[in-house]
Amino acid sequence: MSLGLGQGKLLTIVCATKNAGSTVESFLLSYGEQKTDKTELVIVDSCSKDDTLLILNRHQDQIDQMLVEGDRGIYEAWNKGIRLASGDFVCFIGADDIIADGAIDEILSIIKSMQKVDYIHGYNVSTENGVPKGIVGRPYDSYTIEKYMPMAHVMSAHRKAWLIKSGMFDETYKSSGDYEFLLRVKDSMCVVESKKIFSYVEDNGISRGSTMPIYEAFRAKRSHGVGMARSVTWLARGLIGHYIRCLFER
Repeated sequence: MSLGLGQGKLLTIVCATKNAGSTVESFLLSYGEQKTDKTELVIVDSCSKDDTLLILNRHQDQIDQMLVEGDRGIYEAWNKGIRLASGDFVCFIGADDIIADGAIDEILSIIKSMQKVDYIHGYNVSTENGVPKGIVGRPYDSYTIEKYMPMAHVMSAHRKAWLIKSGMFDETYKSSGDYEFLLRVKDSMCVVESKKIFSYVEDNGISRGSTMPIYEAFRAKRSHGVGMARSVTWLARGLIGHYIRCLFER
């Protein structure tokens, strides 16, 4: 299947924002330093009440499309971004995250060199208040993903046509919809791994301090054929690990 390389945008970056005035400018600057004529930025804002929209308007030269309307969560916002995207591939990033130097060039290089690829992932650096904590991500394999999410998802590139054909993100999920999607398509997707860092991810998002993603991951496993025993085992491991981390963070 032809990707239409060279005939328009190759890569759309979707950023969902909501009351992100304290962080979104750093993200916009990281994108602006790397944007090319083959990239576009789509912002989906959930009716922010702080100064997010003022900051976005100040950087409107970086933004190709912006939608401001309420939503039921991050995955509805991402699906709106997919529909707005004109790029052959779509990445997703949080308003408090930063695109790593060279990440966009790396993704574009892979897109241009490989005709058959659905999903391109690199690695993330986890940060806390901007201070690096560690590297996030492992190579993909269809067995491991039945246990947990091995790949670092932030700034991973998804072929748009494949996203749409596969049903996009399940909007009933609040924090593990990316895991559910990749588990849903695990046996049919063509994956390319980059050893590069794609983004710096601030560790204070929806998932931090909550057991919701653990229970949602259990739900995703059961929805996509992972056996009860394995699903319960990884649910228990996730909960134990969560509460141990909570004890050490006190």
